[in-house]
Amino acid sequence: MTGTVWVSREAGVARVVLDHPARRNAVSLAMWDELARAFSSLADSDTRVVLLRGAPGGNAFSPGADLTEFPELRGTTDKALAYKARTHAALETIHACPVPVLALIDGPCIGGGLEIALAADIRLATPRSTFGLPVIRLSNSADLADIRRLVQLAGASLAAEMLLTAASVPAERAYACGLVNWLGPAEDLERVAQETAERVLAAAPRAVRLAKQGLHAPSEAAYEAGVREVLSGADFAEATLAVLEKRTPRFTGG
Repeated sequence: MTGTVWVSREAGVARVVLDHPARRNAVSLAMWDELARAFSSLADSDTRVVLLRGAPGGNAFSPGADLTEFPELRGTTDKALAYKARTHAALETIHACPVPVLALIDGPCIGGGLEIALAADIRLATPRSTFGLPVIRLSNSADLADIRRLVQLAGASLAAEMLLTAASVPAERAYACGLVNWLGPAEDLERVAQETAERVLAAAPRAVRLAKQGLHAPSEAAYEAGVREVLSGADFAEATLAVLEKRTPRFTGG
């Protein structure tokens, strides 16, 4: 079995699950393609926030790509480059998702699993989680975009250690350096993720999307156009009125 990616939606929250328990949620090539399709489908206005996790039965977020496929799918330089292009497309689709993506990490988050988590906006983890990008052990290389995200989140020093020595770091160290936003007991992970999602849902949808656009450092002209659009919308007027009336705003996405 090559595993699958499950997608469900309810009340503005999309859940994306890496489900490959026989391989501890290792990501097969078919799953990389499913991830790309899943996140492409979540760009519509009905989705407000995405929760991304490994299936609990796999006992890991993901240890990375499914290595059992490598002899067949990466056996030549051309095949390896084609494989890398498809994983890169999936990762960039996650990163480009216009709404916040929260990665719920419980257990190993290694290689391609870490690259998936790096493409998310917020990472919530449990103490048994570990993080690593040991691609040099496979005589391979991470995508430049993934390296830049690792440096931005973990810092240049820790990123160099992880990349150049193939070292994995425990959850406590990942949290201390900022790679992880929240660290807590496994039994609290879902609750904290839901509470975080609810804070996103309580905000004006277009303003949230604009804030994420700003995090990705678009051109100044594109961002300013988004600012003008948000300030001309019905939600901006509603927020102002709610402040004056001392009540919770009722956003409609306008």
